[in-house]
Amino acid sequence: MQNEEQFASLTDAVRVAVAAALRGIFTAMPVSLTKDSDGHTAAARSNILGLVRQDDGTTKQAPMPPFDTLPVHFAGGGRMVTTHPVKSGDDGIWLGLSRAIDSWFQSGGQQAPIDARTHHLSDGVFLNGLRADPKKLKNVAPDSHQVRSTDGKMTSEVHPDNGTTTRAVDPSDSSDDPFNSAATYTESKTHPTDGKSWRRKTPTKDHTVGLTDGGFAAVVTDLATGLSAGLSLRPPTAGGGSGLTMPPGAAAESIGPLGGDLAGTMPNPTVKGATGLPVYANNAAARVAGLAVGDLYANTTISGTERVVCVAF
Repeated sequence: MQNEEQFASLTDAVRVAVAAALRGIFTAMPVSLTKDSDGHTAAARSNILGLVRQDDGTTKQAPMPPFDTLPVHFAGGGRMVTTHPVKSGDDGIWLGLSRAIDSWFQSGGQQAPIDARTHHLSDGVFLNGLRADPKKLKNVAPDSHQVRSTDGKMTSEVHPDNGTTTRAVDPSDSSDDPFNSAATYTESKTHPTDGKSWRRKTPTKDHTVGLTDGGFAAVVTDLATGLSAGLSLRPPTAGGGSGLTMPPGAAAESIGPLGGDLAGTMPNPTVKGATGLPVYANNAAARVAGLAVGDLYANTTISGTERVVCVAF
C-alpha cells in the first residue's frame, strides 16, 4: 500500500480522493499520427504512456488507447483557410474536449450529446505542429511570418518592414541556413519602397531584374570573370529619346545600328563578345559556339548614347 493512502486525517483522505479523480481527467497530450490523414480526420497514438494501478497497489506503464478518428484542425476563417499536409509520423497535440462530440461532428451546428460522458479519450481533436527536441526546426525567423519547408529551402516570407520575399533554393545547395545564406537560388521580392525584383543567383552568375519608381532595370553579372552589365528602361526623354539606356561602366563598343522596333520585329543583331572574344554573326552562331543562354555578351547603339544589351537566346 502506498504511503499516501495511509490517511492521517479526513483532510488527507479528501485530498487523495480528489487527486485520484483528477488523474482520470484528460485535457491534452502530445501524440504522433499512425497513418496519413484524409485531410479531415486522423489516427494517432499518445506519446505519453499511461499508468495502470495493479492489485497490489503498484503502478505499471502501458500504452494509452489509440485515437482512431480525430478531427483535424486547419486555421482559417470566413471563406479562407490555410491547409498543410497531415502525414504519418507528424507530431501534434491531442486536445480533449469536455463533452461528447459525436453528434456535432456528424451533423455540425448545435447538437445534444449522445450521452453524459465528460473528459473522455474519444472526444478530442488533432492540432498539428508540436515538436520535441529531436524534430526541432532550424533557422526560425525571429521577426517575420514564413510559410516554408522544414529544411527552409522553399520559403515565402512576409516581413513588417521589408515586404514579401519568396525564395526557392536549389536542392544541391548545402547552406545550413538556406533562406539567408544559400549560394544557388531563385528569388522574388516586393518591397514597400524599393519596388519589385526577381533574382537568379548561382556561384558563377547573378542575374537581377527590377521594377522601381524609375522604371525597369536589369543587371547580369558573371561572377567567375567579373563581367557585369545592366539594362534600364526609363520614360521617354523630352528630346524624343527611347528611354532605353545602359548604366555607366557597361561595355561601350558599337556593333552597328538596328532597324525595326521593340515589338518583336527587330532584326537579329550581331552578337559581340567581351573584349578579346570573337564576333558572331547572330544568336544562332553564338549558341553553336557554346555561349550559354541568358548570358551577357554585348551591347549595341540604337541612337546617340542609348544602348541595349544583346544576349544569346
